[in-house]
Amino acid sequence: MWTFRGVPYTGGALELSNGHVVGGGMYEDGRYVDVYRSEFIVGEVRNSIEMERDYTGEQFHWGDSVYNGFSYEFSGDVCVSERLYEYGWVIEEVTYFPDGQLRTVEIGEDVPQSYEWFEGGGLEAMTVHQNNIFMFSLKFSLEGLKRLTLLGDYFSKLPQVIGCIRFPVLRDKAELSSLKCAARVSLIGDGIDKAVVDYIFMGDNERRIRELELDGVNGTPEILQCLKNYQQLSVLKVVAAKDCVDWWREGCVQFQVLRPECDVYLNNRKVSLEG
Repeated sequence: MWTFRGVPYTGGALELSNGHVVGGGMYEDGRYVDVYRSEFIVGEVRNSIEMERDYTGEQFHWGDSVYNGFSYEFSGDVCVSERLYEYGWVIEEVTYFPDGQLRTVEIGEDVPQSYEWFEGGGLEAMTVHQNNIFMFSLKFSLEGLKRLTLLGDYFSKLPQVIGCIRFPVLRDKAELSSLKCAARVSLIGDGIDKAVVDYIFMGDNERRIRELELDGVNGTPEILQCLKNYQQLSVLKVVAAKDCVDWWREGCVQFQVLRPECDVYLNNRKVSLEG
């Protein structure tokens, strides 16, 4: 019995190998009922048709119609991807490394999510968002966290959507302190506040982080005071929105006066105390 989203699946499923459709099946109430018959699948010829991949944002057509159903792609005998199409659009996708380990996952309708892992294990990137409400994203290097994006108030909305999130990496701001950071870290978005900055720099991260970029972060005296306390910073880069440029210009000057040994940049221009 094949179930999808908790109910028996009815529809088609395509099998691909090295980018080519090689077969498929039809399912009714979760049970296989017949092969997927189409003029585009010719007998056992494994290279009968090349899939029109969704790399350009175009719908996937099967014959003269947009495709609804699953597709599976193989490299040799190894399944390297699974995709679900609705009206020709890929709405969910899972890919694998050659050894079968998860490589990427893209799932979710109300709360779209994407996850990516390093080969050999370890999360490389993840994004969770809800249109016009929030976006939360992490990006790691082998050294540690290198980018955190927070748009909107993800943490306050999380209790309402937690049931939709497949891999809830963080459940509250305090858990940010558990992340090992790289030497260069970017904090992006209007959801970055004093608490987020404090947790990011907590513990050994205060020693690790040498270069910090703030992009689209609302300037506040509390955040500026946090930055002044981090003596290990050698580079501070601020990318300010138009309505925050004046505030951050004054804030960067204050920081530069206090920390003359630190290189400070505002919107890609080095802050100078001369003139």
